[in-house]
Amino acid sequence: MFLYVYLRMTRITRHLKKPIPKDKRGTNYKDNTKTKIILQITGVGKSNYLRYTTKYSVFAHHWDYNSKIVRRFDSEYHSINRNIKKLEEKIIAIIENFENEGIDPTINDIKDKIKPQVKEEIKELTFWDYFEIRSERKSLEWTEKTKRNQHVLKSRLQEYESIKDLKLNIDTIDTNILSNIRNYFVTEIKLKNTTVNQYLKGLRTFLNWCNNEKYTLNTNYKGLKELAEADNCKEVYSHEELDQLRNTLFEYDYLNNAKKLFLISCLTGLRFSDYSNIPNSYINNDILFITVIKTKGRETLEIPLITESIQLIEEVYNGTIRIISNQKMNDYIKIISQELGMTREVTWVEYEGSQRIDCRDYRYNKIGTHTGRRTFATNLMLKGVSPFIIIKYTGHDGFDSFSKYVNIPKTKEHSIVRNALKSD
Repeated sequence: MFLYVYLRMTRITRHLKKPIPKDKRGTNYKDNTKTKIILQITGVGKSNYLRYTTKYSVFAHHWDYNSKIVRRFDSEYHSINRNIKKLEEKIIAIIENFENEGIDPTINDIKDKIKPQVKEEIKELTFWDYFEIRSERKSLEWTEKTKRNQHVLKSRLQEYESIKDLKLNIDTIDTNILSNIRNYFVTEIKLKNTTVNQYLKGLRTFLNWCNNEKYTLNTNYKGLKELAEADNCKEVYSHEELDQLRNTLFEYDYLNNAKKLFLISCLTGLRFSDYSNIPNSYINNDILFITVIKTKGRETLEIPLITESIQLIEEVYNGTIRIISNQKMNDYIKIISQELGMTREVTWVEYEGSQRIDCRDYRYNKIGTHTGRRTFATNLMLKGVSPFIIIKYTGHDGFDSFSKYVNIPKTKEHSIVRNALKSD
């Protein structure tokens, strides 16, 4: 069925420059490149024919070949259909003016009149337009940390575009471009492999979202391997160190406040970013019901409590324990750990590209807000609790991400294996 717009013997029909072959229509056929929408005008003056190429492009499988409109699969379907209709109305008006003046127009006469009247009413969305669309849609799901990470990723990539004098495009980005970005991060701005992998993971997640939303069919960015990473220095508090912490009264109140906040994390596995939700939580039958924000949205965790953790959370409820910023907590727990005597040197390995870097620092400098969460997971595993049970209370999406929080000392591992191998 054609879409006809009549003016005497004049009609306008819509077509694609490169349509799907008729024998493949109605199948799962897809084309990775967009094609222009064409307006075919017949019954005009002496020429009787005018073919006008619009500025609007769509995927051929997003076109309705019966109704001659863009289907809902295209994110801009409504704007394109509306603007095409307006363009047809302008063309009809031009032809009508010629006829009122008694002029029998040629093809060039009509083109000359069309060009100055046609204005682009829909801009081609850029890489960063899609980036902002995603950020707006995810704003209620993302934590503040995720929002900051997205801002940093955007700044890094825009810096890359500026230095390399190019523009990223969701339809053309591939593993070669990702490799160039990776090389820039490693060789020119000297980022550690762990940071580079995080940036590229964030970029691939964005591109996957563009695919899921049908903004592009490009998948050529998939397949780039991550750079080698060494295990970071992941410190935890042992049971003995937790007892030492409990029994220590520090000189300053702000350190005693931070100590209690840290103990809540060690006893519940909560992220420090979720502490602000504690006042909105509640306890029922020694279970803490608290809503946390995850990548895929909000989730209510049910965390079993002991007498100590109940007392600490009730102190949060009544204002005795004050919630502080993540930065202050990181600073204070380092001071606390230093005063507890955690001053031995620890070593770890980092990589810049293929270059190995041997690092060392005092143990207390490697302790932060995440140490409490790691301590919770590690000490439960040392007590024989299955990781499949622990993961329910830490709120991790999978075992891979959960395993990053576990740090069983080698001496403990050796002892566990020996005991397991002994005959009864």
